[in-house]
Amino acid sequence: MINEVYEYQKLVVQNRIVRAATNDYCGEEDGSISAKQIDLYRHLAQSGIGMIITGNFFIAEDGRLDSNQNTIDERFDHDGAKLLCDTVHTYGSKIIFQISHAGRKTKVSELLAKHFDSAQEIRDEEIDTIITGFAEASRRAKESGADGVQIHFGHGYLLSELLTERKDGVEIASKLFKAVREIVDIYPVLVKVNTDIPDYIKKNFYKCCEKYAIWAIELSGSDFIQKTKKEHLYYVKDIQICKDSCNVPVMLTGGLRNKEDIEKALSKGANLVGMSRPFICQPDLLTNLDTEGSRCVSCNRCFHIYKERKQHCAMRSE
Repeated sequence: MINEVYEYQKLVVQNRIVRAATNDYCGEEDGSISAKQIDLYRHLAQSGIGMIITGNFFIAEDGRLDSNQNTIDERFDHDGAKLLCDTVHTYGSKIIFQISHAGRKTKVSELLAKHFDSAQEIRDEEIDTIITGFAEASRRAKESGADGVQIHFGHGYLLSELLTERKDGVEIASKLFKAVREIVDIYPVLVKVNTDIPDYIKKNFYKCCEKYAIWAIELSGSDFIQKTKKEHLYYVKDIQICKDSCNVPVMLTGGLRNKEDIEKALSKGANLVGMSRPFICQPDLLTNLDTEGSRCVSCNRCFHIYKERKQHCAMRSE
C-alpha cells in the first residue's frame, strides 16, 4: 500500500508518503527562498517522497511567525519559488505550499500578538482582508508551479483561533474557501486541522471542506510535542470521524515512525501519511524504511537547535 500511486482530482502522487510541513528556519530575512532551502528540498525529493509540504509561507506581514519564514504576500519570491518547484519536480515528487497567518503566535511584535490574542475582538473588515490574503497567496502559489496549497487551520495559528473560538468559525472557513475557489478554481487545496477540538466544530468543518472540494484534510494536533518516543499514531482514531463526516481524502500526521505505523494508518482509512520530525532526523528515511524505522526520539530539540547551532537535528551531524 505504501508505494501505491495515489490520484485524486487529477493530481497524481507517486506513493502515499508526505513530508508534512516543517519549519526549516532557513528562509531569508526578506522572506525570499534561500539556496539552503533549495538544497534541502532537493535532498528530500531525491529520497523518493511522494509529496512535500513546505514550511508555512506567511500571507501578510502581521501574520509572520518569525524572521526566517518565507513570504507569499506581495513581496513573494516568484523566481525562487519556481526554482524550488522545478527542483522537486525533477525527482518526481509533488510540492504543496503551506500558507498561514500566525495570529497570536507571531514573533514580529508583542503588540500584534496581543491584538490577535482574542478571536472575538478581530473585526469583520480585518477578517475580510485576511481572507483576501489567503486567496491571493493561493494564486501566487499556482502561478509559481506549486502543485497545490495547504491552508493551516491548526496549531494555534489565526485560522485555528477563528475556527474554535468564535461561533461563526466554520462560516469564516466557508467564506475563505469560497474566495480561494473563485481565484484558483479546481486547483488542489488542502487543509491542516487539529483533532483536539470539539466534535461538533470539526464535523461541520469537515462538511465544509467537502462542499468546497478540498483535496485532503490533514489530521494533526497541538499536543504532539508532549508525546514520548514510545507513543505512535497520535490521531489515528480521528480518521473514522472524518470519514463519517465527509467524502474528503484524509492525511494522517503525528507519531508515524516505521513501516508498520504507516501500514496501520493506511489500513484504518488514511489515504496519505505525513511525517515531519522523522525526515528532519533522516531526510533519506525512505531509502531504508523496509529495514529500519526512524531514529527520531521525539526530543523536540529540532524546534530550536538550528538557531543555536545551525543544525537541524541533534541525532545527526550536518
